Amino acid sequence: MANPKSFRPVSAMCIAIFTLLLFWNGKKLSDPAAVDRVFTIAELQADFQTLRKNLEAQPGLYFYTNKTDFDRLFDSLYRAIDKPMNAYRFYDLITNLYPAIRNGHTLFLPPPALMAAHSETSLFFPFDVFFVNQRMYVLRNCSDDLSIQVGDEILSINGLSVDTIYQNLMRHQLRDGQNSTYPNWILNQWFREYFSYHYQLRDAFLLTYAHKTATVVTTVSPLPKAKIRANRQERYSAVHEPSALSFSLDTALHAARLSIRSFDQKVLGEQSFKQFVGNAFAQMEAAKTQYLVLDLRDNQGGNTAYGKFLLAYLLDEPFRLVEKGPASGKTQPQKKTFKGSVYVLVNGGSFSVTAMVVSCLSSKNRSVIIGEETGGSGEKIVGSASGTTLPFTKIYCEIPKRIWYIRSYDSNGHGILPDIAVQPEPSDYLNAGDACMEMAERLILQQ
Repeated sequence: MANPKSFRPVSAMCIAIFTLLLFWNGKKLSDPAAVDRVFTIAELQADFQTLRKNLEAQPGLYFYTNKTDFDRLFDSLYRAIDKPMNAYRFYDLITNLYPAIRNGHTLFLPPPALMAAHSETSLFFPFDVFFVNQRMYVLRNCSDDLSIQVGDEILSINGLSVDTIYQNLMRHQLRDGQNSTYPNWILNQWFREYFSYHYQLRDAFLLTYAHKTATVVTTVSPLPKAKIRANRQERYSAVHEPSALSFSLDTALHAARLSIRSFDQKVLGEQSFKQFVGNAFAQMEAAKTQYLVLDLRDNQGGNTAYGKFLLAYLLDEPFRLVEKGPASGKTQPQKKTFKGSVYVLVNGGSFSVTAMVVSCLSSKNRSVIIGEETGGSGEKIVGSASGTTLPFTKIYCEIPKRIWYIRSYDSNGHGILPDIAVQPEPSDYLNAGDACMEMAERLILQQ
């Protein structure tokens, strides 16, 4: 049984990273023939019925889609199993359930062994890209065609407009409620993988792209991941992941920045969350800090106890992280709490427990929230998922088991909306800019 005090974050990030590690470590863990295995109609129907049974046992399944409409969708997809398919085509079919489920902790992924074989043997889209306002830009050109520049906008791939590709991939992504920032965030992290899962592999990519004022059409060869990695390392400076926990003081501004990328100890590694956060607030007290910028972007959640520990330094009165469900007991504030102004930075990757923390701060008017709508709901979350594998295709599924009622308000199915909306611009990706942090600094200077 899952520990109700430890709220498992969504696993998409962890599993995707695990999949990449299978490749980057150079381990041959899979049979390339697994990529092409085709399953019979009877096998696929049996897997679908297993999945349906598991989903129908999920609490909160009908939060956003009523049972009648869900049954109609289940039946329609079952009838669509009218020919043999490989695991990727079946995965493409069952992810049509995401727009009805609308719970970011309900997860389907191709079989891990198949993903490993795919990473080892397949050819991939050779660009690191990002999306801003549903438009695709080149972040790094890892192809063998050096004429395409960083910052160029890709308009179409193999005759399909980027808008068509984007909307299709978004429909096949998990999310909480009506939220769109979380699936967009996922595509910005792993477009290459999800594009390969949902679109048939080609011998070449026919690209239309915009370079300055010109529209260019060219053909680019797909590449194995080893070649993509080698080109990236040769052409670009090393990409360093930020520390999961970081802290700095600006004594001139009487300000501090505390960045928390995860509430999950597995992600934190050797960093002690409570020790680090406790030391940070002690330093702020000693420095007589008046302003705190709390950066919770890209934080997909983790342990509710860590969320409570952080809030206990920011709230003067006893509080509840959630109103009903696991972790709903009252938490006492620390003896010495931070009294200054708090600016919270959020984006589509602010999910799960992170959304709980932001929702609590918002409900108590304790902070100014800056950035995008959080990827996670501030109203209710269904989590503590358990993993299961479909018997024939071996597709991996996580089905949540518990409901957290965070706060009683009508979110209209959205995450927590920022007090000051700051949408990322291409320059934030291309020039290592940080519009959210700049906004927080401007607000501090205005005090």
